Amino acid sequence: MKQVLFTLIALFSFSFISSQESLISDIMQVDAVNINDSEKYEEALADYQKAYDDQVARLDEALEKLGEDYKKEITGLIEGFTKTLEDAVEKEVKNEKQSVVTRSKTASMTLKSAKKKAIQDFINEMALEIRKLPKSFVEEKQKEIDTLVDEKRGAVESEYTANMQVIAGFNNTTHLTKSNTPTASTSEGSN
Repeated sequence: MKQVLFTLIALFSFSFISSQESLISDIMQVDAVNINDSEKYEEALADYQKAYDDQVARLDEALEKLGEDYKKEITGLIEGFTKTLEDAVEKEVKNEKQSVVTRSKTASMTLKSAKKKAIQDFINEMALEIRKLPKSFVEEKQKEIDTLVDEKRGAVESEYTANMQVIAGFNNTTHLTKSNTPTASTSEGSN
């Protein structure tokens, strides 16, 4: 009998509690809001793409200017060597050639270093731009930058290697030759 009485009391209590309405139940019912971030993402991506394009253009201009300055420097060295070569004084030619080779190697190393610095500056600028992007785009854009940077660094290394080969070829070339046979102008003058 006690069990029946407890069962009835439990059922009555449960039904009483569940039938009571909360005082704040209608206040706490808030509808979900769907946020459309696509416009915000599109704007962030457009800003990033503009910054990326500007930075790539700036990098390409910097690399091109460094290359042009290098060519001018080497051209000046070769013009000086050519003037010395015209004098045909063996010791002077030898010394000037060694000077040109040394200065050309130094200029090549400086060019490589300056180009790598320009690439690093690009990386630093783009790191700031990537931070502004939503996290979902960061990895994709970082891969894009890494690919471009690897390509640019590879081009710098290839260019440096090629420049050093040209300098070695210049160094190994005999620019002043001695001959014991009279030249055509000498033989004509003795007639």
